[in-house]
Amino acid sequence: MKLATRVVFKILNTFSEWAKAFDNDRANQEAAGIKAIFRGVSETDSSTVMAILEAEQ
Repeated sequence: MKLATRVVFKILNTFSEWAKAFDNDRANQEAAGIKAIFRGVSETDSSTVMAILEAEQ
């Protein structure tokens, strides 16, 4: 069964830098059985990021 998990965390670089690195690692994510459903940055705090990931339980 696949489960979606919401992860909220802080980053030290810009969101665009982080998103580029995250997107460039997609092959490793998929190889590990992880599917990124959503990734975004807080409207009020540019160092807070949220990702929703789906993976087998």
